Amino acid sequence: MKIERGNVMRLQRLMHMKYKPSELAEEMGVSVDTIRRSYIPAGVPCETDAQGNIWIIGDVFAKWVVDHAKTNQRKPAKMKMEPGQAYCVGCNKIVTLLKPKVEKPNARGVANLTGRCPVCNRKVNRFCKAAEWQG
Repeated sequence: MKIERGNVMRLQRLMHMKYKPSELAEEMGVSVDTIRRSYIPAGVPCETDAQGNIWIIGDVFAKWVVDHAKTNQRKPAKMKMEPGQAYCVGCNKIVTLLKPKVEKPNARGVANLTGRCPVCNRKVNRFCKAAEWQG
């Protein structure tokens, strides 16, 4: 189950009170069917009264979403590569290039570092600041 990051942020406004699925859907900006067909079967803490109405406690729901749902949160910072290294898409890892060459930098000072992967021998490219590369 995936929830947009903005919707997760909106959930922080929910109070410790019972909400109908339609009220939660309106707060989150999703359809009622999304609440009923996706969130409730996924294990949202809810209660059903004698008439069959479903009630969800707001702040408990918000905590459950934070603990269980995937969001499109910002990813952690990438690993820093040393000069002469690049990411090989064939090996899916950072490798030290064989015979690295730097092409002429553009007006912004960005150069293309080119070389071969030592594992699979593919051509690997990396954009880098020309001032950082001392090759």
